Amino acid sequence: MIYHPDDAIIRVRDSVMAATAAHFQNNLQIEFLSTESYEGDINMMVPRDMTTIIGISGPVKALIAFCFDETVVSYLLNIETAGLEIPGDELNIYRHDVVAETANIVLGHSLKTLAGTGDAIALSPPLVLEGKGSFRRPRGANFAHVSYKTIYGFLDVDFISPMDLDSVKSGNRI
Repeated sequence: MIYHPDDAIIRVRDSVMAATAAHFQNNLQIEFLSTESYEGDINMMVPRDMTTIIGISGPVKALIAFCFDETVVSYLLNIETAGLEIPGDELNIYRHDVVAETANIVLGHSLKTLAGTGDAIALSPPLVLEGKGSFRRPRGANFAHVSYKTIYGFLDVDFISPMDLDSVKSGNRI
């Protein structure tokens, strides 16, 4: 079966959203109280307190950003380090590792569902950023945003992909 490139980003988004829900609800026992999605005319991405960005390549090239409220990061840190004594000077290292690993787990699970397409898919190492700010939409890019509300705060997943996917697949620059 031949897929149009726009179908590829939709498959990636759907797969990441399903893997995010499965990991948070099944493995971490964090229920999503609500979910909101936006795409298309988004001109700016506003990350939360901690953000992990991972690039994917394969049938589509995209950046996926997992943006966590500090309260979600604290809860994840408590779950993942239960029983460990963390020296105060290493706490920030653990916080970064927890959000990076959470994003890696979600994307790893989503790649399993995408593997059946026959296309090779690769991930970049996660980049962890702290602090609030904003990212303007680059010319020729498309933003999509999913926000999950939990009792611990918000987790957002943002997708940054080329608008003209045919140009990227053919190697032309936008």
